[in-house]
Amino acid sequence: LVLLKAIWFVGFEFRSFVAGHTDEFLRNRADMYDDLANGRLHPRVSAVYPLAETARALQSIADRQAIGKVLIDVRN
Repeated sequence: LVLLKAIWFVGFEFRSFVAGHTDEFLRNRADMYDDLANGRLHPRVSAVYPLAETARALQSIADRQAIGKVLIDVRN
């Protein structure tokens, strides 16, 4: 089907990048953590589910209802 519709798949394997660019990865990660800690980065959270509702959380992803992160709160 992919060949018939002329669709391109482009992949990215993160471990290879980290292995080949360790210093850059560590620097970027530190910058990201700093941005999170200082409120400059705001990840979008679509929903937070208690652990008991994990199946419902996964279903929301499968149904394409989630826009952003879907979190499972293991504290409840």
